[in-house]
Amino acid sequence: MKVVCKDKCDHHAQLENNAYYFSFFENSGNPNIGTIGLELLKNFKKKGVTPSSLVFDFLRIGLAINAADQVCDRSHSPDGWTRQIDLEVSLCNPEKWEDTKEDLIKLLKKLTGDFWRLSFIQSNKEFKWDTPHPSKLKPYENATCVSLLSGGMDSLIGGIDLYEKGEKPLFISQVVKGDRQKQIQYAKALKSTDRHFQWSHATKLRSRGERSSRARSIVFYSFALIASELLKSTKTKKIVVPENGFISLNIPLNLGRFGSLSTKTTHPIVLESLENIWKSVGLDVQLVNPYQFMTKGEMIKNCNNQKLLKRYLSTTTSCSRYLTYGYKHCGRCVPCLVRRAAFLASGFPDKTKEYAVKKIAKGGIEKDANDISAVAMACIMRDKKGVKYFRGALAFADAENYSRYEKVVDTGIFELQALLQQHKVIS
Repeated sequence: MKVVCKDKCDHHAQLENNAYYFSFFENSGNPNIGTIGLELLKNFKKKGVTPSSLVFDFLRIGLAINAADQVCDRSHSPDGWTRQIDLEVSLCNPEKWEDTKEDLIKLLKKLTGDFWRLSFIQSNKEFKWDTPHPSKLKPYENATCVSLLSGGMDSLIGGIDLYEKGEKPLFISQVVKGDRQKQIQYAKALKSTDRHFQWSHATKLRSRGERSSRARSIVFYSFALIASELLKSTKTKKIVVPENGFISLNIPLNLGRFGSLSTKTTHPIVLESLENIWKSVGLDVQLVNPYQFMTKGEMIKNCNNQKLLKRYLSTTTSCSRYLTYGYKHCGRCVPCLVRRAAFLASGFPDKTKEYAVKKIAKGGIEKDANDISAVAMACIMRDKKGVKYFRGALAFADAENYSRYEKVVDTGIFELQALLQQHKVIS
């Protein structure tokens, strides 16, 4: 599967058969060429964002990876999952990223489970950024870090905790249907409206593509990297990725969920790998997950402003099938089960507007994987063999932190077990 992402001026009139084409930031005029980020540069200008060529090139790499991940249908692969993706991307300075290709390929293999080939070529388009008026940059003068604000529970807690500690984050949101207004609402509650960026990759496919979207986080991190250049600190710049440790590890709950069948978008190895790629090209930026060793329930209990959290907690989005269920929580996917377990463990009333599956024991088996069964099996195996049963998923951990990773897995499963027992799924 070949995917080509270039600027409008670099596309040839004749296109190869069996290849997918995208144009960065503007429509090529060819209906067979998709588009990426049509409004992005306009939004950058509006916010006074003028990225360096190095950071701008990583954004292009991230956007291209996401486009390839979306357009290459897994059902066309021999095993129905593993793809061979040949991605060509035009950059302002491709030579600066040549030495990172193998590390990027390893990272993508971890994220998506596919075999990738990356080609970086020279773009013929010259990008010139206007010097922004000082008034546009004034809100960012005292910013201390960048933090992701998705509309989910963990990023809200992360934002509250930063605010309560006196930090002044630049909040980055990736626009997703159903969450735009929530993101705005949370930024306003954190008195950060003028430090809040809502950007969209706006990838337009010429046909329906792949829905698994394992590499989508690369764009989110790309946006955060763009914003990090607004930080005035001469020290290492910090991007905060708030995610509870249990979901971050996303351990395989049964034998059918190893590798890329479980998403790894905030896994510590992914964050470390991406950070090292940035450092190798001279970008001194650190990716930090302050909740790596907390469960979702513990994050709620330890939040530094319980009153503010109570006001918004039930309005957050957790569901992996939120759009599929008409902008409501399904109540039965792993993220929904972790969410419901966290409410139970923390003692916070769950006032989520509606779960499609209210009674978990009657959740049934859908076309997708049976997450209720997988969670139940994980709880049973923990009871039988202890947390050591999941040690294969922790093989990456160093000796210093191994017991802490083990504890977050054990506590996370314990929270889920209490939920399933309450709903009489297990005894």
